[in-house]
Amino acid sequence: MSNGIEEFFKKFNEPYFVGCIDKLITKLREKISFEIKILNASIQFTKENYTFSACGFRRSKNYFFVEFYNENSITDKKIVREVKPDRVYQGKKIDYRISRVEIRNEIEIDEELIEWIVKSYKLVEKLDNAST
Repeated sequence: MSNGIEEFFKKFNEPYFVGCIDKLITKLREKISFEIKILNASIQFTKENYTFSACGFRRSKNYFFVEFYNENSITDKKIVREVKPDRVYQGKKIDYRISRVEIRNEIEIDEELIEWIVKSYKLVEKLDNAST
């Protein structure tokens, strides 16, 4: 695992989540190719210049969250938040949602979550191709 991710969680005094992020990254890399950007308050998964998923941590809570894009509303109890931003991309209105899942342990990183993130990756790819 990258020292950057270890350092990210160390500053929150939550080294336990390094294993969770490691599992998430490993499972995603089995399906897609992407880069990781570590920012002050989040870890972003990117394809070229586009973020398709992000993870963050709340100090006052015992979980980290994963956010990703989707084209349709997801009806699942794992989704704790879903917003539909009013955005324009390359002059076109984009119809998508941002969904959030809270992760408390490695068991919650299942195939369904991985597939949602892979779909987000493909959505970003589709938006990028539409702009060229």
